Amino acid sequence: MSFIEGYGVYQNQKNYYDTTTRNDRKTRESGSASKSERAGASEKGQVKLSEKAQKLLEELQKTYGNMDFIVADYASEEEAQYYLSRGTKEYSVLIDPETLEEMAADSEMKEKYLSILSDATTDLDSIKEKLQEEGKDVKNIGITIDKDGKVTYFAELE
Repeated sequence: MSFIEGYGVYQNQKNYYDTTTRNDRKTRESGSASKSERAGASEKGQVKLSEKAQKLLEELQKTYGNMDFIVADYASEEEAQYYLSRGTKEYSVLIDPETLEEMAADSEMKEKYLSILSDATTDLDSIKEKLQEEGKDVKNIGITIDKDGKVTYFAELE
């Protein structure tokens, strides 16, 4: 991992997929469940959300049409990168389900995180532009927002 002015940037590596697949297979074979499975994930890998959280997610998707919102529990930067790499829009946002539930239940928290998303849009534009100026081909770029409100920026490069 290399850093660009405090932002983590990940290079797409062939071994990443192989390692992730191998680790997933070991987890399934050992019978231990991942954090998202323990939290009640559906067969499609999405966590179950309350009705309020689902409505908030739909609202976010409409408001930020250029962002893919991915709701999942993740334990490491590699796991976060895996989820973010699945995004199909200009930017990807990985958000912890507890954070989304908290936003849906508390209007002050919702405003706090909406402010973070608004700021992140500007930051992501600037990061992407800077990387492209350096001759890097940006495959995917996004942020994670964990349950403590910590925001991490990610970029996957070709």
